Amino acid sequence: MNPIPQDVFNTQQAADYLACTINALKISRVTGMLWSNPAPKFIKAGERKILYRRAELDNFLDQLKSYSNTAEAKADGAQS
Repeated sequence: MNPIPQDVFNTQQAADYLACTINALKISRVTGMLWSNPAPKFIKAGERKILYRRAELDNFLDQLKSYSNTAEAKADGAQS
């Protein structure tokens, strides 16, 4: 039996998925920015409950530029 894929994450799970800290996500909800890019959209599901859709996290990651090597990233001006 295959497990049901998880489509909604709490803040800890979203941070793990993005390989960032919970605090980075909390700050991004206030500033609207994460890693100098528009932050992933979130769901406010109550007074204190915050959720993230996997699709929104994937959209956030898709907006980030990918590189084949560090020389390519450095030539593009990316921070290491």
